[in-house]
Amino acid sequence: MKSIILGSYNEKGLEGLTNSSFAKREAAAKAACEAAGATLTDMFFTIGSSDVVGIMEVDSVEQAIGLKEAFMASGVWQHIQLLHEFDVDAAIAAANKVRGIYQPAGQES
Repeated sequence: MKSIILGSYNEKGLEGLTNSSFAKREAAAKAACEAAGATLTDMFFTIGSSDVVGIMEVDSVEQAIGLKEAFMASGVWQHIQLLHEFDVDAAIAAANKVRGIYQPAGQES
């Protein structure tokens, strides 16, 4: 499954970036992903609320969460957000099975 990681550096991270390069940061991210059993398929720096965006192939949400926690523990990130791909048709099918069965609090039969 695809997992998108959005990261914002803190001051320490931005300072470190001035002594690095895209190639070095991409290599570090790829190595971390590979160690977790994931694959970094794309990475780019952005202007806006996130400094870095990465697209990963992961076997599980837990792999992505493990990567996020390891990245945060490095002390150079202010915020990291994960977005996970999902099968919208399967979600719609599940919602349709529940529709009409679930009753809000106070309206139970």
